[in-house]
Amino acid sequence: DTLRDTNDFSWMRPLILESKHFAAFVDFAPRYPYQFSIYPKGHESSFQDCPSEEIADLAQIFSTSLQRLQHLLGSVGLNVALYTMPNEVLDGSAPAGSRSRDAREPGAGRTTSRMHWFLRVFPRTTRHAGFELGAKIPIVQVSPEDVAHTLRNTGA
Repeated sequence: DTLRDTNDFSWMRPLILESKHFAAFVDFAPRYPYQFSIYPKGHESSFQDCPSEEIADLAQIFSTSLQRLQHLLGSVGLNVALYTMPNEVLDGSAPAGSRSRDAREPGAGRTTSRMHWFLRVFPRTTRHAGFELGAKIPIVQVSPEDVAHTLRNTGA
């Protein structure tokens, strides 16, 4: 079985937690310590197309993830980014040169796009300094697997 076939994320070592419709896991190559993302299990290109019954599930997994993070780190600054397919690509109104290849094909939209929307949380626990700023290579002093293990086992 493949991940696409089963939607079973339990084999992933960086998995923090999962719900019926979403999975939260620590990013494989984070820019900041404790950075994690939440992905829908079903393929959806655009956040706006997320069914309303799944929004409560997203809110719950997001809240639980943040509670675990706060329990572990205390009160830290956060940035949250939503990565989603732009509306112009989905409805075909973008200028031809700016559309993805999929958007120009017949039947293009959320089911044919390769884009998969997700939320990413950037806990601001450190500041980038000399090497990071000069080389544009982040130094993260804790492994994603250790972070995931800790967040999985942290009571909120």
